[in-house]
Amino acid sequence: MLEEIGLKCGERDEAIVEDEAKYIGEWHEQERHGRGTQIWPNGMRFDGFWLNDEFNGHGRMCYPDGSYYTGWWKDHVREGSGKLVRADKTVYEGDWLLNEQHGFGKEEWHDGHFEGQ
Repeated sequence: MLEEIGLKCGERDEAIVEDEAKYIGEWHEQERHGRGTQIWPNGMRFDGFWLNDEFNGHGRMCYPDGSYYTGWWKDHVREGSGKLVRADKTVYEGDWLLNEQHGFGKEEWHDGHFEGQ
């Protein structure tokens, strides 16, 4: 599909990708690579860095329920340090491994908080 629109390395252009999502950003050899934004039909949106067609590096994901994550990604999953603000306004800021809270972090909710591992 991407070959049909003739994108070249480094160009910033718009394309419809998997799941009818719209991607606007940089490309390398027909893959999302560099800085880009992807918006899904359900309203989910990722702004950040891509490597080999996957979220890699720093980025922000906004979810349809109003929650959002800002931090580091590796191969499409949360990995490294980041902050998740959930729709109910609970907040976790700390370490992530394979999309799970892992290691040191701080979590705050409406009537309390926790800091540690």
